[in-house]
Amino acid sequence: RRGDPQRHTLRYEVIASRGCPFTCTYCSCAPLHRLMPRGIATVRTRSVESVMEELREAKRACPRMMMVHFYDEIFPNLPGWVDEFVAAYQREIHLPFTIWSHPKAAKQEVLEKLVRVGLTEVIMGIQSGSDRVRREVFRYETREEILRAAGFFQAAGVPWVSYDFMLQHPFESLEDLKETYFLVKELPGRYVLQLHGLNFLPGTDIVSMAVEQG
Repeated sequence: RRGDPQRHTLRYEVIASRGCPFTCTYCSCAPLHRLMPRGIATVRTRSVESVMEELREAKRACPRMMMVHFYDEIFPNLPGWVDEFVAAYQREIHLPFTIWSHPKAAKQEVLEKLVRVGLTEVIMGIQSGSDRVRREVFRYETREEILRAAGFFQAAGVPWVSYDFMLQHPFESLEDLKETYFLVKELPGRYVLQLHGLNFLPGTDIVSMAVEQG
């Protein structure tokens, strides 16, 4: 059949920003940061009007569209930007939407505003419940920061939360896996676990770590 299959989508995907403030070893963002010219921000956020313009066009072109998935590494939480977004989204789009968050970036007051205009799911990468794996291998946020963010999701009334984990990779011991199990038992509210393996993407920092450790 001829035509654009995107026009029949139920779930439209969009980004409101490009880049990530964090430098996880398994992710392409860290080496991309080092390629950026000095003085260029590693995270660039679109104007709210730019995002609304795209979503207005998407609603016009995709008549079956029922929800929006924001594919930002971390959904923008800039002062003023969220307030402008909330007002415009409620006025013009008014569809359920999904975002990505991070243990160090989640803010309850921001989540509450987003829930009021349709936020139905937050996806957050934890990757490992082991303090050692997070600190020495992947990236580092504390157990307390992870549980605090999870508490924010529940307190803000986010209907559904998905947590990402990367398991059974060469850096993980059985004890590390047990720590992940016990962290998961502490997560509050309703959630789903998205369990992944670890891929060594060329050029990422974790590749040299793997080579050094044999």
